[in-house]
Amino acid sequence: MFMLDMIFALVIGLGLAVLVYSVLGRRGPGPMAGLVVFAVLLFLAVWAGGIWLGPIGPLAWGVPWLTFVLVGVIVTLFLATMLPPVSQAAQAEPPPTLEQTAADQAASSAALLAISGFFWALILLLLALVVVGYALD
Repeated sequence: MFMLDMIFALVIGLGLAVLVYSVLGRRGPGPMAGLVVFAVLLFLAVWAGGIWLGPIGPLAWGVPWLTFVLVGVIVTLFLATMLPPVSQAAQAEPPPTLEQTAADQAASSAALLAISGFFWALILLLLALVVVGYALD
C-alpha cells in the first residue's frame, strides 16, 4: 500500500505542478522557476492528505484515488494563488542601479531566509504526517 500511495501522490503532484507551471503561468523561487519546489510541496501534501483523510470514491489498485486528487486540487489552488504570475512588463524592465541592487539584495536575503525556514519546516511536518499516518495504520 505504501508504494501505491506514493506513486499516486507523485503522479498527481507532478501533474498538478506542471499544470500550474505551464497553463496558469505561475513561477516561484527555486530550480526550474519553482517547478521543483512546487512539485515537492504538492507531492508531500497530496501524500499526507491522502493518508489522513478517509477514503473517498472508488478504489484503483486498492488506493482511494479521489482522495488524493481532491487534496491535490485544494492544495494546488491554495499555493497557486500565492505564486506571482509572470508579466511581460516585469521582463522588460531596465537593469537596476548599484544602489537598488544592494538594497534589493539585503531585503531579498532576509525574505529568503524566512521563506526557506518555513519551507523546510513544512517539508518536515508533511514527512512526519506521512510517517505517523503509516505508523498508526
